[in-house]
Amino acid sequence: MKFSFTVACLSALLAPVAARGDKMLKVPGENPLYHCAGDRARDGVEITRVDLTPNPPAMGQNLVINATGAVKTTINQGSKVHLIVKMGFVTILNRVEDLCEQVGHVDLECPIKKGTMNIVKTVSLPGHIPAGPFTVEANATTEDGEPITCLQGTVLLQQNSFFNIEL
Repeated sequence: MKFSFTVACLSALLAPVAARGDKMLKVPGENPLYHCAGDRARDGVEITRVDLTPNPPAMGQNLVINATGAVKTTINQGSKVHLIVKMGFVTILNRVEDLCEQVGHVDLECPIKKGTMNIVKTVSLPGHIPAGPFTVEANATTEDGEPITCLQGTVLLQQNSFFNIEL
């Protein structure tokens, strides 16, 4: 489960719930993502669109992530991503990962040069993930602590079973 969430978050980060007010901006596309609160003008990645298929994701199915954006500053070795995943009030993942190690899961490697980028990645979601809302935050920073991007969202995982078929 950790791998699937990590790949999904990083795909959105490097392609480049309800509305929570003007401090958080919705990421364009078919997704539940918002830019984190604060001044995002200094971010090294500008995310222009993220589409998830299906949206919302379903357990036991493939999740296709199509993300586009612009890398405004080269992303080098030593960059980090702080991932927090909660189910309800329970934190199930809270760790800082090496960003350059993680981008290998989306077929990238550091340094990531400036320029526009489109990433399409298919992630298999295991069938044993509990159904329900998962709150995800991914905050990426350079080796010097400068902001790359920060995204938040609530992903509602649904069961994909015979009993969920509407008649």
